[in-house]
Parts: sequence; structure tokens; C-alpha cells
Amino acid sequence: MNHNYFLSILFILSFCLGLVGAYFKIMLWPGSDSILLSAIGIWIVFILLALQEIISSTHINKSEKIMWAFGMLMMSGIVGVVYMLVGRKRIVGNL
Repeated sequence: MNHNYFLSILFILSFCLGLVGAYFKIMLWPGSDSILLSAIGIWIVFILLALQEIISSTHINKSEKIMWAFGMLMMSGIVGVVYMLVGRKRIVGNL
């Protein structure tokens, strides 16, 4: 499977599961905990793969790699969205 496609699927799946799990939790429906844990697990895999892409990139310098990695670890929700929508094309190169 294409790594680009796989990372995008992980991002979208985690986001959707998080929304569904939060809705289930608000409505007090059963199964919300397992849905939210699945979303968190998928998000962790997404973060690890994104960090691997950032660190192994040859298109950005070391200080920018540190900035992206620090942002991904500390504010992964916001930085994950920015990475997928804007930064990834420049970091990985031509996708």
C-alpha cells in the first residue's frame, strides 16, 4: 500500500472515530469507550509515521525538523491537520 495513501487514511479514520466516539459518549450510548480508544490508537500510529517522515526528510533543514517534531508531539491535533493539509507536500517532496 502506498505510504501517502496509508497516512491519509489513518488521519481521516482517527478523526472520524473521534467524532463518533465523542457523540456516543455525549449520548451515553454503550461502546463509546472502545471507539475513543481505537481513535487514540490510530492517532498514535499516525503521529509515529508522520514523525518518521519528518525526521527522514531531506527537503527541510534540521531546525525545521525539530519544530515540526516538537509541534507534532505537543499539539498533535492542530499540527497534524496543518501537516496533512499544507506542510506534508513540502516536507516529503512531490507527492
